[in-house]
Amino acid sequence: MMMMMMMMAGAFRGGACLSMVVVMLLLMSAQTASGLGVNWGTISINPLPPGYVVKMLQANGINKVKLFDADYDVVRSLANTGIEVMVAAPNDMLYSLANDPKAAPAWVKENVTQYLFNGGVKIRWVILLTLLTWLTLAFVSYYCVPTR
Repeated sequence: MMMMMMMMAGAFRGGACLSMVVVMLLLMSAQTASGLGVNWGTISINPLPPGYVVKMLQANGINKVKLFDADYDVVRSLANTGIEVMVAAPNDMLYSLANDPKAAPAWVKENVTQYLFNGGVKIRWVILLTLLTWLTLAFVSYYCVPTR
């Protein structure tokens, strides 16, 4: 696998090379992963009902999900499923969360704390990253804050 990665790195220049190395490292680390996770965004022309998506996740053995926002119906649908959840603050909130000391606690109370009860949503992380940073870092939890 390492030889393949080195050959591919030599075939590309600049940013493409770095991207390929990141992808290869992710593939190598996936061999030792303890679970499978997916990203779940809600910006769509015809989104599926959250309950249906949760059933698909469970049917496919997916036990981790990253939400790009804290949509009430989506988060609520993950209650009592055992699926570990990473909730991201939406990009349009990042400026106020960074600059207003009262904004972050209010956002966490509304979008995280209300779901943390016995049988609630298994929110394991809250993340504050822009989409571009998320794509660049792939699955590196650079600014993750454990909830427990």
